[in-house]
Amino acid sequence: MLTEEQFARFSGLSIQIYSDEHPPPHFHVRHAGANVSYALDTGCRLPEMKGLEKFDCNISRWWEDHKCELILMWNRLRPSDCPVGPVHVPKECLTNLKEGHDD
Repeated sequence: MLTEEQFARFSGLSIQIYSDEHPPPHFHVRHAGANVSYALDTGCRLPEMKGLEKFDCNISRWWEDHKCELILMWNRLRPSDCPVGPVHVPKECLTNLKEGHDD
């Protein structure tokens, strides 16, 4: 069963992460019936994804501010049998956690 978690909402966009996913690690952006996937490590839309192009700059800026939180949520939601395992947590994310920042 596919479990999803809404991560955030901004500018009418819904950011979601699903627990049982395919590679590469990614998050979903939904708006007005469109569902587009973006890579966790770069914030770029996955190849072959169409829709929401007019929001790409906003999504990229949002990803820049929230990538650590996205990676941590991705890792938290991974079931043991998921074909895509946890993502390496960058050093800057660990530093932010130790300092008590969420960005």
